[in-house]
Amino acid sequence: MKKIIYLFLAVSFVFTSCKKEGCTDSIASNYNPDAGKDDGSCTYDIIDSWSATNVVMDTSVTVTINGSVDPTMSGSGSITATPSEAETPTNIEFFSDGSVIITFSYDNETDTGTYTKTGNNITINDGYDDLDLTYSVNKNNLTLTQSESMQIGNPNINGYVYDYTYNVTLSFNRD
Repeated sequence: MKKIIYLFLAVSFVFTSCKKEGCTDSIASNYNPDAGKDDGSCTYDIIDSWSATNVVMDTSVTVTINGSVDPTMSGSGSITATPSEAETPTNIEFFSDGSVIITFSYDNETDTGTYTKTGNNITINDGYDDLDLTYSVNKNNLTLTQSESMQIGNPNINGYVYDYTYNVTLSFNRD
């Protein structure tokens, strides 16, 4: 009889101690309300309201004259600014229907538009321009980065070539 009671307790313990694992964060896009134990698999979406925290602008210029880099005209730098100082969005809100509202506090202007996502790339159309950005998102933070490289000049005409690269990264906190 003792063995049956121990067996019953052991089986009961096994079934009550097994908790289904999954994402237990209700704001995650893969939230599992049946999960009793978080397994670290939570993923997050951009759909929400976000407040800007800072802007980082990185630039690099390389000037080549007749095939040789001119170090006196070449260089790189980085600037960190507030969104108002940089005249970038101070708030952005993404909706599940593909619409977006962008607020600029420096001129009290609000733009509306649409967005599309492919992987970690997002294109925002505000009715005037298409902004092609990369993004990363976690539970509390969103970063949007715009990158561009261009080359100006022709070594066959004047010997000068300017290679210009910039990255602008906007950081946001989830509201």
